[in-house]
Amino acid sequence: MLNWYALHVKPNAEYLVAEILARHPVETYLPTLKSLHPRPGRTTQPYFPSYLFARIDFDVTGYRTIAWTPGIRGIVTVERRPAIVGDEVIEAIRERVDLIWAEGGLPTHPFQPGDRVRIRSGALQGLMGIFEGPTTPAKRVHILLNFLGWARPAEVPVQELELAAPDDIDPLDLIEIAREHEETRLRRGTRGKGRQIHYHDEELSRAGQG
Repeated sequence: MLNWYALHVKPNAEYLVAEILARHPVETYLPTLKSLHPRPGRTTQPYFPSYLFARIDFDVTGYRTIAWTPGIRGIVTVERRPAIVGDEVIEAIRERVDLIWAEGGLPTHPFQPGDRVRIRSGALQGLMGIFEGPTTPAKRVHILLNFLGWARPAEVPVQELELAAPDDIDPLDLIEIAREHEETRLRRGTRGKGRQIHYHDEELSRAGQG
């Protein structure tokens, strides 16, 4: 019975494996995107590096024929059996890849790990964080938000980010600063077992001693 399977291949062997399998013949699907570094004869790159999909009937095309194809590392399995990839999954991938092509490819960005960034739109607008990655084109990227002294990971659309200016202040930092000031005020305003200090009385006492 014909089913889709995921094949794990050697790095940069995706196109070669697809060409070899086509000679058997075996239908393959290699999702690709526009390459950032095109070279003569190739302007695309795999959407899933080191993977492609093949529609196989193992009763017709033997398992070993596929597994021993040059460039293939193995067939993705579940409990030691080739894992079937549903037609609906393949269709969803096709639709997603088609949409990315229609939008001109994945968004590029100038951010590098460690960069201080500001969220300029969306639900977290105005907050700031530290860029983590990826550095390659992607629709969503990872940043770390500092909230009350804790680093909170967040995934945001890359188009909602911008590099923060050196003097930009994070609203979450303002909350933290206000909290620390309040804690300091409360500590200074008590003595011993919670007894409040009456600064006015102490000042009068010091004046009387002068």
